[in-house]
Amino acid sequence: MLTLCLLNLFVFYRRFLLPSIKLFMDTNESVISPVPGPPSQATKVLSTNIPSAVTLAVDVALFLLPFFEINFANIFVMQNSGLGIAAGTDWNMSGIFGSIPGRSLHLEHVGKYGPNLYAIIAFLLGSFAFTLSLFKLKRAQQIAMVFCIFTAALLIGLWIDLRQSMNFSGINANKENIFTLRFQPTPWYYVAVIASLVGAFFCYKRIELTRQ
Repeated sequence: MLTLCLLNLFVFYRRFLLPSIKLFMDTNESVISPVPGPPSQATKVLSTNIPSAVTLAVDVALFLLPFFEINFANIFVMQNSGLGIAAGTDWNMSGIFGSIPGRSLHLEHVGKYGPNLYAIIAFLLGSFAFTLSLFKLKRAQQIAMVFCIFTAALLIGLWIDLRQSMNFSGINANKENIFTLRFQPTPWYYVAVIASLVGAFFCYKRIELTRQ
């Protein structure tokens, strides 16, 4: 009787338990030691300087385009580029029929006029970040990432500084004045801020991928 019971246990072990144990061990081995695949094309591109360099080159070039405008009741618009604000140049005037040749406006009566420190430093840091993004050194990428973040912060500070200096409350509060003045950033300004942050992200991804 004992021999029969042991024989049945052995048959049960060979038929059911042993295959289950082997299957469990094979599954664990496949989970513990997966076979690494080749890096994707996107990973290869992000590990180069192409994304960050192109983004930061566009960011620096955007300083040539209008960053802010003063809207005069949707009839006349006075605009100035990022470099123009940095250099303290006149604001160019355009009307409903297009730009007016030779027409510009000094803004001494509105607030501060002259080279703007926020715009100067933002342009310099953006240019330095673009230059550093061309190097392969990890330290250069880290500094470029920090410069990109500072550039975006300085552009936001530029908006706040100009909005405080362009004080139109007295002009708009005048009841005899039927027109209102409105100071606002252009779409190119928002693109420049976003490009600075995207450039910082690409520098970070390059550092992370080259570390692996």
